[in-house]
Amino acid sequence: MDAIVCAIFEALDLLHETKGSLKNFEELLTMARHMFCKGPGLGEDDETVKKRWPSNWSAARQILIKEGYEDAKEYFICLSDAHPQHWDILESQSDLCRHCGEKGTIPYYYLGLKGKIKRWVSHPDVCYKMLSHWREKEHWLNRHGGWHTKKEVWDGERFAELSWFWDHSEWCLPVRCQYPGCSNIISAQTILSADVSEDGYRKIKCDCCQKYFPS
Repeated sequence: MDAIVCAIFEALDLLHETKGSLKNFEELLTMARHMFCKGPGLGEDDETVKKRWPSNWSAARQILIKEGYEDAKEYFICLSDAHPQHWDILESQSDLCRHCGEKGTIPYYYLGLKGKIKRWVSHPDVCYKMLSHWREKEHWLNRHGGWHTKKEVWDGERFAELSWFWDHSEWCLPVRCQYPGCSNIISAQTILSADVSEDGYRKIKCDCCQKYFPS
């Protein structure tokens, strides 16, 4: 499956660079399959991959969705000359601008924070980069004024001021209700105010479905 996903993304990159069509995308997928599955003498694994290899965008998209792919939300922006100092962002192409009453003409695609974070932490290299500040914690943890060599944001005074967040502190995070069919988010304040049972667990009551569960 990793080989298929890589082939799809590489085909999309080439399609973007060459400004190709969906027909070109299908041709790239076919070429990638031929290169990966090298004809006679295929092993059992190669035969399985060959059968699962997508031949068009619809099949490729379904594979990406199973791997966690999520479409970006499409918005439309109005930057009409009728209101040069204002702009509006619209949920759909049929919505009207609050300033001029016209439809938005500029498509804008935005992937929400949840989707972005999922993608950030899905690759080891990105996780490694995101933890750079912790590998350099001697620059700012328990320091006043930051590090003398200013190379990154964690060398500065502002990061040192916020170092209390990392200074061996414990934080209570919100949780989702565990009762089937209820997806309510329970705040940290509610969790901390719950009674503690004899076995050390907090008996949390969901304010939505009114059910109790331990945490």
